Amino acid sequence: MSETGDEVDVYKITVPETGHLILELTGPESEAVDLDLGLYIDDTHSVAVSGDSGSYEEITEYITSPGIYYVAVIAFEGAGDYSLSLVFAADSAQLQ
Repeated sequence: MSETGDEVDVYKITVPETGHLILELTGPESEAVDLDLGLYIDDTHSVAVSGDSGSYEEITEYITSPGIYYVAVIAFEGAGDYSLSLVFAADSAQLQ
């Protein structure tokens, strides 16, 4: 996120089946930057939101309905580069 750019970056993801989804956001190490992280079904329905102060956020969620989800990185205060990681562990993978 640039200082003059978007306040929200949105990523579309497809969750193929039930399982655990872990999202991890790491931003600049600065007290002037506060980034938040959200997982949404659509524009108005949130599944999970992490809004702690600072630029590290994590969401761990068990997904019961496969389909399209949206991940939002929100610049609550300040701006800067960040990394966003996603790990998905499908229930079927645990059966093998």
